Amino acid sequence: MFHLLEKYARDDSKVKLLFDHLKNIGVIALFLGAAAWKQKHIGQGWIGLFDMFSGAILSFTGVALMWINHENLFYKLRGSGASHWIKILTALLYAIIFGQLLKYIQGNHA
Repeated sequence: MFHLLEKYARDDSKVKLLFDHLKNIGVIALFLGAAAWKQKHIGQGWIGLFDMFSGAILSFTGVALMWINHENLFYKLRGSGASHWIKILTALLYAIIFGQLLKYIQGNHA
């Protein structure tokens, strides 16, 4: 199976695209994780109001970044001329990654 990946590993632009998107997912996880932590640790009084507001901003930012990353990946994938099966596999893999990321954040921080 790994011999099938060799042609992609030799293409610097494809490797960069892959790792850029994985780094983006890490940044998104940080935003969503910080939002979940902030919502779990809400203070009292005015501080509590600030905590709720900042948690909402972190959540919105994380979701917005997730959408931007998603759209960028599929825009590049549509223009790449990749086979239909590669596009379907990428979409399924992407859904699993983000589903597990959200499940992890909810289970460990909410």
